[in-house]
Amino acid sequence: MRNLTVGVLTETTVPLGLRGWSLGHLRFDDVRVGRELLLGVPGDGRRIFDTHFSG
Repeated sequence: MRNLTVGVLTETTVPLGLRGWSLGHLRFDDVRVGRELLLGVPGDGRRIFDTHFSG
């Protein structure tokens, strides 16, 4: 895992048979985000994630 900033860790995974795709893991460890930086309301993260990353 690579540390992008305090509490944000990433790990890139090699996609098998999917050239041109980037896969990996993103982990947040005790990260606080101010209300002004939220993309939606609390509890809306999965919907936003799926909308952004689903083809």
